[in-house]
Amino acid sequence: MAKRKREKSSAADSQSIAAQDVASGATREGSVSDGADIDAQERPSNDIHRTRTFLASLACEQCRAKKTKCDEDRPKCGQCKSSSIECVYGEKRFTKKDQSLNAAVNAIRRLETKIEDLTTAFNEDRDERRALASGPAGGISEGSADVRAEVRNERPSKPSNSQTQPRTPVRIGLETTVPPRTVSPTHSRPIPISFSQHATIQWDSIRSGLSKRLQQETQHLGSDFVIEQESQRPPLSSTISCLSSDGHVYWARDLPEVIVRALSDLYFLTFNRISPILDREFYDHYTLVDVIHGGFPETVESCVVLNVLALGCLALQAYEEGNFSVPADIEICRSGRHQDLWSEITQENPQGLRFFNEGRKLSAFLQTETSLQACQNLLLSALWSAQIVRPMDSWTYLTRACYICIIMVKLRCNATNDWADDMLSRVFWSALMSEAILVQELDLPPSGLVRYEDDVQLPRFVKCPHLPEASSQGRVDSDADDDEAYFQYHFLAQVAHRIILTRVRNSIYFVAETADFPPQAVVAELYHQLEQWREALPSIIQFAHDESAQRHVTKTASPAHAVADAILRSRYRIAKFHIGRPFLCKVLQSPSTATQRDLEACASAFEAAMWWPAVQGICQLMKSFSPLKFAFSCQFVGQQVLYHAFAMHPLPALQNVVPRDWYVWSREISHLLSYCASLSPAVATDFTLFRALQDDLTVYDRQT
Repeated sequence: MAKRKREKSSAADSQSIAAQDVASGATREGSVSDGADIDAQERPSNDIHRTRTFLASLACEQCRAKKTKCDEDRPKCGQCKSSSIECVYGEKRFTKKDQSLNAAVNAIRRLETKIEDLTTAFNEDRDERRALASGPAGGISEGSADVRAEVRNERPSKPSNSQTQPRTPVRIGLETTVPPRTVSPTHSRPIPISFSQHATIQWDSIRSGLSKRLQQETQHLGSDFVIEQESQRPPLSSTISCLSSDGHVYWARDLPEVIVRALSDLYFLTFNRISPILDREFYDHYTLVDVIHGGFPETVESCVVLNVLALGCLALQAYEEGNFSVPADIEICRSGRHQDLWSEITQENPQGLRFFNEGRKLSAFLQTETSLQACQNLLLSALWSAQIVRPMDSWTYLTRACYICIIMVKLRCNATNDWADDMLSRVFWSALMSEAILVQELDLPPSGLVRYEDDVQLPRFVKCPHLPEASSQGRVDSDADDDEAYFQYHFLAQVAHRIILTRVRNSIYFVAETADFPPQAVVAELYHQLEQWREALPSIIQFAHDESAQRHVTKTASPAHAVADAILRSRYRIAKFHIGRPFLCKVLQSPSTATQRDLEACASAFEAAMWWPAVQGICQLMKSFSPLKFAFSCQFVGQQVLYHAFAMHPLPALQNVVPRDWYVWSREISHLLSYCASLSPAVATDFTLFRALQDDLTVYDRQT
């Protein structure tokens, strides 16, 4: 794919020191593919691409004094070069938005550092205490040293009487190759607890407490039944349901431009605000223009647009489900001269299938492409597959996207400007978070993308350079920028939450024979870090600690605002539940040794497992715009299994930790489970188990 020639380059970000000279060509949205530049003089006279002007973000001192337009070329701008005078650039002035975004990024990085320091300090303190208890004068047995070395991924060494050497801190990422171990006098190996909620039914302490009916319901379910059932389901229909007037199968080129732009707008108003895979300005001014005027050529740009249109159909459905008013230009499509075609396109089942099919047909010719747009196309395909609850399809697309990310991170020196590097950061973290959710629930191998998380900075949402001047006016500190910042902060908060949640998994998701596991200090600090995460959120996305007065999101300005708010508050409760989940396993495994601290942690976990705003209120209605449908369905069934085990336990102490209103919560989540069961065979099995649990508890209550 040939690169588009651009006349000049600009400093696109507040943290950029100096712009690079890219007069020879600049990378498109993430594309780093090879190709010769096309000279503007060689274009035909009717070429649609006009010379692009842009609003200088940092003019040189001479142009500023003369009030002339500066092209920001380095080391001399065009005006100074033609006048043969010295060209001097001043320092970039920070805007109000730059300062707010930097503050949010710095707060997130401080959280990462504190958790890292805590883990290292706890491990060192624990080793010192155990070393004193294991032998005289701080003597350490060889076996204990080997175990500690394995915890730190260090090479075991012989103990010596010399001063202890500095230890390498534990690097906690989104995957663990060697699980932490609890050192005991017998050097027993702790039992890992799967992060998957489906694995809960496999616990021996759970199975032994099930009724005969439930044992019959679950005895045929293997540990990988979700993968098995999802892999054996019929593939998506490959039929393209509409043809062009001449019978050509490539019908997309005949679509009216107004419909293409309307569906694209719907995508950017919803899905891209929650997961900013694409840059809207680049898409509008470059990608979409090339595809529409090129008649949907066989390029990765066409695949990106087709996936955007498929997701736009789902977004329209979400507007209708939530009874939101659609923007004026979209209303014109629904009621104007294209209303028949609009209705045909947007009323498919599943919505957007024709666009998705056309996109994956084109993608077959582009499987070996490793550009950023190829990665974006795969992430969009994974997102659409997740929305129609096809987790294995979504995992397949995600894995390929992660491998492309790995290649691009290794070759990131090829990025021509800060904007291209920032786009890589956006897709990197989008891919990493999505993959973490799926591989942990399905117990599938990760791609290894996590190994590069320290090499990729958090997104700064750099503005796309070389935009038409009209598109850049009126941007600074405007209402549109404030609204955009709201979703940027939301995405950064998701990244920080995923890091905290993964460290919860890697730090305490084990059952050990020692009574002090999970360690009280680590658990207390994890709760503290979660509260710090909530308190450090920018004021624009801040929410209160006590949410009892408002358990679900009420009607807001748009579906994206409702979902963003609900997901952020739900993530807070999700993390609290997962911090307490190892205690649930510990108490069920050995109820006679449960302490008051263990029971309080169980009660806190059960409280956090209820009233998630992301599946209540307006979000419960907008099922077409629920980004985590499959993950939530898995969570809820696993939680119901735990509620069942404690509520029917013979010990009153365990029964008392179950909240009294958990029956009401069960009715709330049954709506989502019933909906997803119609789309996924694995969730259908979950829903059957869910109803059996409810029936079993009803019989138990009547008997007692």
